[in-house]
Amino acid sequence: MIGEDPAIEELLALKPYSLASADKKRVYGHMLSALTGYHRAHCSLYRKLTDGLCGRGTVAGAGTGTAAAFDRYYGSAAHTDAGDEAGVGIRTDAEDEAGIGIRADAGDEAGFGFRADAGDEAGFGFRADAEDKFGIDKGTAAENAAGACENCDEASPEHFSEEDIPMLHVGLFKDFELKSVPDEEVFKSMTSSGTTGQRVSNIVLDRKTAADQQKALVSIVSDFIGDERLPFLIIDSCDVLKNRNRFSARGAGIMGFSIFGSRTCYALDEDMSLNFDRVSEFLEKYKGRKILVFGFTYIIWKHFYKALLESGRRLDISNGILIHGGGWKKLKDEAVSSAEFRRCIRSVSSMEKIYNYYGMAEQTGCIYMECEEGHLHASIFSDIITRRAGDFSPCGIGEKGIIEVLSPIPHSYPGHAILTEDEGVIRGEDNCPCGRKGKYFDIIGRIEKAEVRGCSDTYEG
Repeated sequence: MIGEDPAIEELLALKPYSLASADKKRVYGHMLSALTGYHRAHCSLYRKLTDGLCGRGTVAGAGTGTAAAFDRYYGSAAHTDAGDEAGVGIRTDAEDEAGIGIRADAGDEAGFGFRADAGDEAGFGFRADAEDKFGIDKGTAAENAAGACENCDEASPEHFSEEDIPMLHVGLFKDFELKSVPDEEVFKSMTSSGTTGQRVSNIVLDRKTAADQQKALVSIVSDFIGDERLPFLIIDSCDVLKNRNRFSARGAGIMGFSIFGSRTCYALDEDMSLNFDRVSEFLEKYKGRKILVFGFTYIIWKHFYKALLESGRRLDISNGILIHGGGWKKLKDEAVSSAEFRRCIRSVSSMEKIYNYYGMAEQTGCIYMECEEGHLHASIFSDIITRRAGDFSPCGIGEKGIIEVLSPIPHSYPGHAILTEDEGVIRGEDNCPCGRKGKYFDIIGRIEKAEVRGCSDTYEG
């Protein structure tokens, strides 16, 4: 049993799927409340953004760029104009740099209820009146958005529940450098994935946050592959690791998983072609031993599976464990499902243990691994809430919603509660047939017209 307000070190010492949802929710209420107060005290921009969310002030004082970004993602009580005739605030026209894709027309026929006017008591930009066809009671959206925000500060963090933690839209990390530590404590920076020309998130890490993220990753992955370090086959090129002080999401993923490897082999050359001879030699050297295989989903599909298929060759990696993630948008465009991906990879490699994972640079380390039953799982180091588009209230089990991810690990930046641009469905809590406790869920996909982030940074080959 863990106490109500544990230190992060206590949480990191536990097995990754050992807390039931009710216990985790209780613990997270305390930990995330304290973290919210910490970041408000140490990151002035986060304070202004959360004040804007909670209706305690306007973000206009943070500067024109901040106010514009806030309005782009949430709507704002300070702004409606001819370009936003519906009062939506989250737009998909030429001015919508985020391309979020939540929009109603001039008459708000969808009843989305995103609005920014004097009736928006929370300052959040949610409409709650008779014209809202979802039937949101007046003030409901305000309450869901603001929660207990009056108690944001370190002096009174105990009033938060997990659902009430102010959440930052993931796009804000593309617009600003949000950090809660002084410059001299910055250990490294990471950027999110994205295709050419897109803005990327910039995540600032101090040594504590980086170390805690690594501990979380080790604990989660070890639950699936065991504690032994394994020969490590990376389905990528070593060229991706050019700058170790400023990692891309792709490079960070490779480096993060490299701690599970004893000997490393890169399967692809710098031109992203499969080096069949190098891989064959590596597999022969470790024949009979368990091998960890890692890569980004789309790269594995295009440069490993298709290369083998087109050449008519096969590789015997029957003792391999494949962990992959990212790039599903590109595969869905090719009508490749998760089940089809597994079938195809098995057909050219004989690998049976194939695990997808869901994760993001904004919460590195706290990945959501896919279990043997085909569901993604939240470990004790992170959690997931799905929210309704109409008022951001939490969805029920089995109800599709926008995914929010939470984690008590981010210390150097306010990344403890992030609203993503993905949709998903929580399938259950504590009762997955795989035996792991906590929430388990499925990803439906990106919000329509959301900015597409690729698995491989600027690589589009």
